[in-house]
Amino acid sequence: MTEIERKLKEKSEMRKAKRARIVHNDLDRYLLDPMEGEEEANFDILNWWRVNGLSKYLILARVAKEILAIPVSTIASESSFSTSGRIIDPYRSSLSPKMVEALICTQNWLRSIHVALHHEPTIEEIEFCEEVEKEMTSGSSNKGAMLPPRPPKR
Repeated sequence: MTEIERKLKEKSEMRKAKRARIVHNDLDRYLLDPMEGEEEANFDILNWWRVNGLSKYLILARVAKEILAIPVSTIASESSFSTSGRIIDPYRSSLSPKMVEALICTQNWLRSIHVALHHEPTIEEIEFCEEVEKEMTSGSSNKGAMLPPRPPKR
């Protein structure tokens, strides 16, 4: 490793350590600072973050904005499961189309009847197959003979 590569690596590690300290210090400072607006009835938390997030807690504000943000919905998730006569459109819901699709699909999967993947043949189907096999193995010279009628489908 050359001298330049070693110095670049050290500088990169110092930056990573500094970033970790900033996040750690932002969080510690936030937790140790006295609470503001406890007594105020009309305390505006969003305005507080707007002011303090840009100056005092820059990293913590970014983390809170990206990780802790929850999309707002005008309907409960349970309501979106109820599809009987309801039309979910942008005016009635702020759920994304993918979220509504996921909720409806989940509802269908949870409420579906268990369908067996293994099919047990009925007696009629077994008899039909046996008759076809008998016709095929009988070696009859009548190649245009009609097959027996198929059993009814279930």
